[in-house]
Amino acid sequence: MYIYDCLYGEMDFDKIVYQCMLTPEMQRLREVRLGNINSLFLTGSANINRFEHSVGTAYLAKINVEYNNKQLTKQEKNKLILAALFHDIANGPFGHSYEYLCEKQGFNPEKNIGSVINCIFEGAYKKSASLETIYFGQYNQIGRILKKEEVKEIDNIVAGKDKQFSKLISDVIDLDNIDNVFRMAYHMGISFAKQAPIELAQGMMCEKNEIYFKENVLPYLYEWYYTRIKVYKMLLYNPQDFAAKCMLSEIMEVVLKNNPTRIKWYYTDYQLVSLLKDMEEIWTNQLVEVKKEKDINWNFEEIQESKEHVARILKEGYGLELGKKEEIEVNKVSKKIGFAIYNTEYELTESKLLKVKKGSVNVTNIVTRMMTGDLYGCLAIMRTKKLEYSESFLDMSSRCELEEQCNNAIYEEIGNKDITIAFHAIVDRSKTKRQLNIKYLTGEEVQIGESTREMLIGVFIKNPKYGLSKGKKLGVDKRKKCIQTICAVFGKIGLDDLENVKLYDEVKEIE
Repeated sequence: MYIYDCLYGEMDFDKIVYQCMLTPEMQRLREVRLGNINSLFLTGSANINRFEHSVGTAYLAKINVEYNNKQLTKQEKNKLILAALFHDIANGPFGHSYEYLCEKQGFNPEKNIGSVINCIFEGAYKKSASLETIYFGQYNQIGRILKKEEVKEIDNIVAGKDKQFSKLISDVIDLDNIDNVFRMAYHMGISFAKQAPIELAQGMMCEKNEIYFKENVLPYLYEWYYTRIKVYKMLLYNPQDFAAKCMLSEIMEVVLKNNPTRIKWYYTDYQLVSLLKDMEEIWTNQLVEVKKEKDINWNFEEIQESKEHVARILKEGYGLELGKKEEIEVNKVSKKIGFAIYNTEYELTESKLLKVKKGSVNVTNIVTRMMTGDLYGCLAIMRTKKLEYSESFLDMSSRCELEEQCNNAIYEEIGNKDITIAFHAIVDRSKTKRQLNIKYLTGEEVQIGESTREMLIGVFIKNPKYGLSKGKKLGVDKRKKCIQTICAVFGKIGLDDLENVKLYDEVKEIE
């Protein structure tokens, strides 16, 4: 038996590795993409699956350990090979798109390999039943093939706890991202020295929890660095891919907030979109800050016991009348006072008044548009160095409030009611460019490149007539006015270093 790979040609493994490949945990990865979206325009990278990548990483691990650790037993070598094979089995559907949204629930693929194998499910990995199947009606099987001690050792390698092998799987440059970068490049049609991944696998070693390289692989380290830039520029900057990520994140975020257990971490990509396709409309509550008519401050401790104090603040600061029959609800823990005026709900916090804006999200409509290519229209992609503002876009409530402010400002400036803005942010911390501090066994050190530290903000128009299918475009002047208006809103919160990215310029990087 053999596996024939697009990068490495014929690959062979020990029997136990093949056995583990055929488990439901691994076979599920054939239906989970390596990318974060089913790309419409980057066709080569659209359907690379994580199984292909995992097997490729396992092969690089085999090359590495057989070349540099010949003294180890076959069982010891297989620990690294299996760790490389398993490193993605705890990943969710659409990879990082799901991971980014679930991090706060404790979703961390690298630290939950052992939990998945041993069927110990907690937090974001919790199942609704202990005997719940993981793929095609099949139960977890790796735990039946490997001994508990072997699983623990493999888990430690992937989780970064093994000083002999961990850094080979997870470091600034490692076997995982060597395969990832060159595999993506191959499928996207980006040229590179084909021998680079094998040469790097042979030329790197881990000693005392530090990665060292042989001096002869320096050209291939540069090859990895510059190939990575080309790959990630295409993945992050393509306007249509950006729009699809915005749409997928928008609906997953709403579903997870409404019912955190509705989407299972072990779903395949198609299982997820099928679930979303059949979902009913979801009603949402968004908190929007009410602008003050008059500058007024208050002490929460003083006003929380007095309805009269609350009524005075509302009247003097906001021109709102709190009816005599209206009750207030005080939450001393979260420091919020809730009440209603003419059936509109409000929350008074320590420093602001928030209005509860009720709305709905048609999940079926959005996922259908995404899957049939009717993507949101891309108005702009902006770049900022102020990463401290990332939560304003990554937090759903904060982002919705910004979107509301921008929509209102655009209507006031332009008069268009048919422009509804959506934002999607990508934090680029060492994604596009990743500085390498290379150590040689001789003690010499070499630095390659630099690391990116910026945030990309995609600005999209949700209305179908501006979508990809109907293709209506804003006039040059109106488009410019919209972008200026949005930048003005951002400027009021201190986000004032925005740079407009020239759309579609990323393709020039690979020419």
